[in-house]
Amino acid sequence: MRRDAALADCVEEARFGFDRAKSGSCIDHNDAVTTPPVDGRLLNPRGFRWLAFALLVALTVPRMAQRGMFVDGMFYASVARNLALGQGTVWAPSYSSTVYAQYFEQPPLGIALESVAYWVGGDHFAVERVYSLLMLGLTACLMVAIWRQFFPARYDWLPVCLWVLPAVVTWAAVNNMLENTQAAATAAATYSIVRALRSSFAAVAAKWGALGGLLIVFAVLTKGPVGFFPLAVPALSLILQPADRPRAGWAAVAVAFVVGAAALVVTTLPAPRHALQEYFHQQLGPTFGHRPPILVQVVAVWRHLLGGILLRLAIVVAALWLVRRRAIGRPAVARATWFFLAISLAASVPLMVSPKINGHYLVPSVVFFALAAAAFALPPVESFAASPASALRRKVPAALACGLLLAAALVLAIHGALERRDPETVAGMDALSPLVPRGAVLGTCATASHEWGLLAYLQRFLRVSLDPRDSAVGGWFMQPSEVKCTPPARCQRAVTTAVFTLYRCVPTS
Repeated sequence: MRRDAALADCVEEARFGFDRAKSGSCIDHNDAVTTPPVDGRLLNPRGFRWLAFALLVALTVPRMAQRGMFVDGMFYASVARNLALGQGTVWAPSYSSTVYAQYFEQPPLGIALESVAYWVGGDHFAVERVYSLLMLGLTACLMVAIWRQFFPARYDWLPVCLWVLPAVVTWAAVNNMLENTQAAATAAATYSIVRALRSSFAAVAAKWGALGGLLIVFAVLTKGPVGFFPLAVPALSLILQPADRPRAGWAAVAVAFVVGAAALVVTTLPAPRHALQEYFHQQLGPTFGHRPPILVQVVAVWRHLLGGILLRLAIVVAALWLVRRRAIGRPAVARATWFFLAISLAASVPLMVSPKINGHYLVPSVVFFALAAAAFALPPVESFAASPASALRRKVPAALACGLLLAAALVLAIHGALERRDPETVAGMDALSPLVPRGAVLGTCATASHEWGLLAYLQRFLRVSLDPRDSAVGGWFMQPSEVKCTPPARCQRAVTTAVFTLYRCVPTS
């Protein structure tokens, strides 16, 4: 029975171009294998792939079908939309006409990529949602591609199912965080470098390595230094068997050359150099200039890394091993498992010693934590394939997938969006829309300069900017509900909402 199951695995792998002949577990790839055996005992990989897809949809779409969003996601959406409309340039994008007229808080390439989505789809709230889902789906596909380089293709759904356990993964997608794009870029860079490592030809290895270097540059210019971690992949490949990395040297040289050349170009050209200098002075410099108490750091490490990611994955993997411990014995752990784990630590541990720790910074590393967890979980999952399974049992994953998708649709139809964000602010934008023209500048209280949430909604919904100088601008004055100030003379209340009061003002002669 186990021989039949192993043969079916080999057939599946042969279909996707895999070769496990060196381990003695499969027939040689030169042997002809064309017709897979029909075996009702094996797990149904297609059904589990649909289940993984349904999990991604069910955990994101019901939370995204709304106009409210986390303030940082609003910022990025507004800057990208403005860039698509011709406001600002790639290396000097613009947030509003009064605040961050030149936006250097983040590197620009991730925002520039999202601006393409607005150029194609127009200024609609669905654009950033669809873009985020595309980045999430691209990352999932890249995880599958990386997995298939080392493990059977028929279990490629496993890392995707584990990937969504840490809540920060879907949260970043729901809220249009740049880490969602950066995770896709770093996963693509790692896949390219792995292809370079495993190539039998130096020229092919150099090409894949060069592509990996370009993708590292894109990742860094999307959301900062976290994107550098794939540089460690060639060195970490020493964990693998020499046969799995025949061109590690060529890969390392190609990656380093491209990244170095890109750094030279960026620091030579005036616009990129100025943008990165401002990013350092406005964002990185102040971050590293402040060191929080050690207890705060410890709590953040536990909350975001140990408890938020590792513990969740470890519980699922441990449960699988406990359930199937008699069926699997003590199989050896594949070296690729430690390879994935090493990459995930390279992506996350440097963040744990930085002064500022947020959960979404870890999103790129979760890809590799999930791959490592899936590799650890593979022996107990494989053991299920050796157990008799009826035709009905083989349809269970697809049935669960259909159930999840149906449940998500029913929730939206009956309840509406889940986790509704800032409904009062959204209602305020709807009340303001008929009164204030798009792109207007409104006067406001001098003490309202840090009302980031209100400013983010005004800019994303109406392209409205606030000028905090205690006077009316363009015949308008807005007083946020949380800010106390006296409206200018000759101003009449036009609309009052839960988050602001808008006044229409007559200019003084």
